[in-house]
Order: sequence, then structure tokens, then C-alpha cells
Amino acid sequence: MKSQLLELKNYMALPLPEGLEQTFPSEALASEINNDIQRDLLSHRRLVEQTTVAEGDAVTVALAGPTPKYCKKALPLNVGRGLFDAALESALVGRQINETFTAPSAAGDVEITVLHCRRTEVPALDDAFVRSLGLEGVDTVAEYQEHLKSYYRKFYHDGYVEFFAQELTVDALNQSRWQWDEAEMAELNQRWHALQAEIRERHDTVLSPDPAEAAATLELEEEELRMYVQMLLVDCLISGRDSAAAEPDLGLQAMSELRERILAPVQNYLSGKVHITFEEELQ
Repeated sequence: MKSQLLELKNYMALPLPEGLEQTFPSEALASEINNDIQRDLLSHRRLVEQTTVAEGDAVTVALAGPTPKYCKKALPLNVGRGLFDAALESALVGRQINETFTAPSAAGDVEITVLHCRRTEVPALDDAFVRSLGLEGVDTVAEYQEHLKSYYRKFYHDGYVEFFAQELTVDALNQSRWQWDEAEMAELNQRWHALQAEIRERHDTVLSPDPAEAAATLELEEEELRMYVQMLLVDCLISGRDSAAAEPDLGLQAMSELRERILAPVQNYLSGKVHITFEEELQ
């Protein structure tokens, strides 16, 4: 590259970001834990064959009625949702497997035979369920909850470490000295905007029709590109590669990997300085 890094500012010489100590309400941690428990329980739900139909069951019925809609050899229904015929579905509640009966519908009376009935069962939150998860050293509900607490404490901590590392890195880059080749940056900007337009088109999104918002978006994209080039030049310096031979790869994976390499030492530096506390731990 023709653009050059002239002097790199040491991030450890900069003031630490504000807000390294964060306190969250205990409800935040409880909500995260409960959501995870519910997801685990639901992921182990199963369909169990039933003999009597109840609200919410998944049934298969045979219909013999006055119109093609109501003449089906094997129609799957979710009882109570009303997606097919609310009155007909209500008539299924309490019926037995293989029972044949007549019920009213929007098209008139229909003869119905219940062929199958399955009910979704969610396991109970008990020690047996916890053991089925196969978590090392976690055998009881209490241990499971403590395991999730530890996970989310680390999750919050690592998230804030990354956030502050990004902030400190940006400060260091902004205070470093650079020599920019504007023609080179203009060519990169052209490639960058073309790539961003392709990504937006692929995800069915477009720039806002508001000219001011569109201009702000383009300016943000150019700032993002310039920071990527800065990180690339820093990476060349750290690795001992010749920055003049470096060719920017604007692919998302390459950019993500570069960002991780640059942020890693800054995150290590801040890891012990970020403190996350939940209110329950202060009581």
C-alpha cells in the first residue's frame, strides 16, 4: 500500500475508558438464566401419543363433508388455533382416537374420524433433566443455575471488554500519525461502496431515500474503511510484513479476522480492569 503508518500511539499510554465498572439489576441476570432454561426445556420437548383430544393437541382427522374442503382422508390440525375451522376444531376436544362423530362446520355438518392425536410435552426442570444435558460437573438444578450465572457473568464481562477495547483502539488509531495516499483511498472507497451496495441488495435493504441519511451512511462506510486500512497497516507493523506489498482484502471474513488480531492484545490489557457486578452480589 502507498498509505503509511508513520507513528503508532501506544494504547497503554492513553487514559482508560470511562465506565469500566458496570452494575446491573439482579433481574437482568435472572431473566437471562430463565430464558436459557426455557430454551433448554423446549429443545427437549417431544410429541406423545394421546387417546383423548385436548386443546393444543396436534391431531390427524378424516373428514366427509359437503364441499371439497371438508372431504379429506388425513388432515393435520392444531386443535384450538382456528386456522381450518374454529367450530369444527372445538368439537374435537374430548373425543377419542378412532371415534367417528358428526359436527357442525362453516359448510354444514361434517362426519369426522379422529385418526391420531399427539401432545407436546416439555420436561420438568429437575435433576434428571439437568443430568440429561451432559454438562460436566453439573448434576442438580442448583448447579445448573450456578453454571448459567457463571456463563452470563463472563458473557457480560467479555462483551464489555470488547466494547472498551474497540473504544481504546479507535483512540490510539486516531492519535497515531498517518500518511494517506488519497488516490489509493479513493479507489478503495469505490470498491468498498460497490461491495456494501451488493450486500444491501443481497439482504433486500436499501439506503434511506432521505439524502441527508444516505450521505451520513456513506460517510460512516468511508470511516469504517479508513479504520480497516489503519488496522491493516498496524498488523503489518506488528507482524513485520512489508506494508507496501499489502493488498487490502475487503471480504467480511478477512476484515473480521484482522479486527480480532488487532483487538486481542487490547482486550487482554483491559480484561482485569473491567468489573461487572449484579445487584444481588452487593446484598
